[in-house]
Amino acid sequence: MPALLLSLLAAGSWWLLETTGGARWALQRVPGLQVQRVQGHLLGAMDLQGLRWQGGGNALRVADLAWRWRPGALLWGELDFAELRLRGVVLRLAPSPSQAPLPPLRWPALPVWSRLASLRISHLQVEQLQVFAGPRQSLVLQRGLATDLTWRHGRLLVPELILALPQGRLQLMADVNLAQRRLQGLGTWAQGAASRIAWGLNWRGVRTDLTQGPLAVQMEGAQPMVLTGIAEITPHRLDLSSLRLVSPILVRPALGSALIALPQRSGEEASLASGWSNLLLRQAPSWLPDSPLSLQLRLQGSSAHYAGTLDLAGGGAVGALGGTLEGDAKGVRWEGGGTLLGAQLQKSRIAFSWQPHMALQTTLAFRGLQPQRLVKAVPGDLSGVLRVDARQEARGWSGEGDLALAASTLYRQALSGRAQVHFTPGAWVLKEAHFTGPGLDLSVSGDLAQRLDFSARVARWQGLMPGMAGTTRISGWVAQGAGHWWGAIRGEGRALAYGGVRVGALRVDANLSAAQALSAQ
Repeated sequence: MPALLLSLLAAGSWWLLETTGGARWALQRVPGLQVQRVQGHLLGAMDLQGLRWQGGGNALRVADLAWRWRPGALLWGELDFAELRLRGVVLRLAPSPSQAPLPPLRWPALPVWSRLASLRISHLQVEQLQVFAGPRQSLVLQRGLATDLTWRHGRLLVPELILALPQGRLQLMADVNLAQRRLQGLGTWAQGAASRIAWGLNWRGVRTDLTQGPLAVQMEGAQPMVLTGIAEITPHRLDLSSLRLVSPILVRPALGSALIALPQRSGEEASLASGWSNLLLRQAPSWLPDSPLSLQLRLQGSSAHYAGTLDLAGGGAVGALGGTLEGDAKGVRWEGGGTLLGAQLQKSRIAFSWQPHMALQTTLAFRGLQPQRLVKAVPGDLSGVLRVDARQEARGWSGEGDLALAASTLYRQALSGRAQVHFTPGAWVLKEAHFTGPGLDLSVSGDLAQRLDFSARVARWQGLMPGMAGTTRISGWVAQGAGHWWGAIRGEGRALAYGGVRVGALRVDANLSAAQALSAQ
């Protein structure tokens, strides 16, 4: 009788562990699990198709799950997978309860089993993964690869992890030792061929609720940058100090700090406070004073929506700007004012978006802008509104620009009017420009590459050029292309005087041909 029982037990074990029917029977015993197709056996390679599981408000669907493992490794307490593949994974997580506590950033206590058991996955591959948190899609993974992934006695080793996301490609190497509270890692993020960010971490837990270590981030591309600093992590706060930003576009390294307060419960918002100083561009425009800038940024919210303030200040004649900042996953907007190069900015707005495409919308209302700060030979005082609406296309940027001047002076001439321009990657078209003032009327329209029409009437040259007198009328058109100019000019003047030379009356008819020949009467 005992021999018969042993025989039945051996046969049952063999059927359970070494046959497809036994594997199917064992899977049917798992609560909430359904599998459409089973191939293989529990002690060898397995291939499951049409897997569905549901429980605790969570749901998992996997189109194809396959693995190969080494059962003999169980003898020394290790679960060893030679290969683990998942394809078509959809994970739906139950919505978090309102005001539910969020896990703090602290080193977890290791359970006893983690010090006894080990896990090794030689090759892990995940394709087409989607994660939903409630009704919203929170993660999309196109493809993920990992090699020699190991958990052994409280230590996680990730020699190589590659994740292909819709936004870009993430590559990681990590060594997380929970027993010794140490984290070492290297990572790169690539978005297209021209943008790449690499970083390195070497952090250690001083105690379970405090982690410290250096931080190094390198941004590669057209304008490379290197950011270094010290990170200090507490359960709900990330403090970055001694930040140092080095870039070829900066005269000297910029210095800064940042404090990130994390939410403690679901539904709460995170906050960011950051300050930077010593910002000085190496190739700044000649009209910009040689004075470093400082920046203060405060934000509150999440990546879906955030709001705060952005303030920029500079020494000398640079001035100071301040205003509100608001953004979301598609773009960011700034509204504010201040002083810049002696001018007052009022009710100004800058909006930049990157989804569904790159776009820039700007409205700058200025008063008292002195053009001599930009071009010394052109004194004046300008007030008005500048609007720009631009979008990025396959060949470059295109859009519209609008400048409206009111109560302005150029040299000593009062001036007001409006100019509208349409620009594309290959051309600028002046749709209309009309400026008037006492004794002045100027109109320009067209495209210099094809035909630029103009007309001007100046009744008082004294207001434009000191020492010059008289009245003039001039009209015509010009064009320029392939290094050549052509056009026609008609003009007349009366009672002209400049530098001791006087002309009672003057009439000019001139034509410029593509052969650079000028004919005049």
